[in-house]
Amino acid sequence: GFPVWLRDIPGIKFRTDNGPFK
Repeated sequence: GFPVWLRDIPGIKFRTDNGPFK
């Protein structure tokens, strides 16, 4: 999983692309 607060940050697009926290 990954920090949910990252989803609120428009600057972080890799949250779904790469998913480094996954």
